[in-house]
Amino acid sequence: MGLTIFADLTEEEFLTKHTGLLLQKLNGKINQPSLVTKFVDSVPLGELPDRIDHRVEGGLSTPVKNQRSCGSCWAFAAIASLEGAWIKGKHTSTLFSE
Repeated sequence: MGLTIFADLTEEEFLTKHTGLLLQKLNGKINQPSLVTKFVDSVPLGELPDRIDHRVEGGLSTPVKNQRSCGSCWAFAAIASLEGAWIKGKHTSTLFSE
């Protein structure tokens, strides 16, 4: 932890500018939407590992990117997925453009 480009922002400013969340105020407090988790029924949960670190196992991740406030989180997520698939297909680690 330390000083970053976000150090001077309040939590509300950070969430509004850098996460794409549409926040609502309820009684003066930020009302964050709850996260909904969906499970895939085709794989029994007992067969899934508790966790996988793709930085170590298979090296399927690329460095973290900063989308700033462009609002295209969907593009960053899609490209990260493609980069991992590219590496898994036995290609060298390559940074794709969003």
